[in-house]
Amino acid sequence: MVNNHYEQNHADGKYADDIMEREKADVEKKYEEFEKFKNEKDHELEKEMAKDRAEMKSEASAVKEKIEKIEEDVKKDLHK
Repeated sequence: MVNNHYEQNHADGKYADDIMEREKADVEKKYEEFEKFKNEKDHELEKEMAKDRAEMKSEASAVKEKIEKIEEDVKKDLHK
């Protein structure tokens, strides 16, 4: 009888260990998928930020040119 309980407890423990191992593997897989997703989103965000930065520089350059043109016009008007 005691031996039978030991075998049952051992089997229950083995079953629990198997479940924990499967859950651990599932969690690790989900974490890897999350990291991959996060890295893809980070890469997309970096590309968008680079594009936005380029647009802002272009717009800033255009504004700077307009300001320089206005300053030249003002200087010409002052010398008239």
